[in-house]
Amino acid sequence: MIEYWSWWNLSWWASSEIGLSQKSNALKTSIIVTSLIGGYMTYIYPRKIIFKVGDKKYSLTHNVMITGDFFLHQVPLLCLMYHDRARIEDKTCAKKVLVPMGTWMLINYCRNINVDKLYGIKMRNLLGTSTLLLCGYGFCYHYIQKKN
Repeated sequence: MIEYWSWWNLSWWASSEIGLSQKSNALKTSIIVTSLIGGYMTYIYPRKIIFKVGDKKYSLTHNVMITGDFFLHQVPLLCLMYHDRARIEDKTCAKKVLVPMGTWMLINYCRNINVDKLYGIKMRNLLGTSTLLLCGYGFCYHYIQKKN
């Protein structure tokens, strides 16, 4: 499970919910980007996700993927939107999301995980989309919101 960014994102969010880490703009950005990309990969461009447990491989049905997307990607976003808007404790720049993202990529590289096969989409496309979303959020936060 460690090879999936969704697991890292969910763990980060859950640790902030129980008080082990601070809620931050980096977490907020990660949740938004993961929710958008997870929704895209589940509803618009569905791919097969295959888990390997020992020697056995398990393929998820589309209904299981929809349920998983809701709990892994959309629930943190909904909690962020409705409960945590004023509870962001660390108001530093969201570019700090690059630290956990870089760690995730380094661990996958060291474990020889083919991330292109992992998601069924080229990682450069996912990273490019994530970068555009991160920059768009940063632009809205730093320029548009502060002018108002």
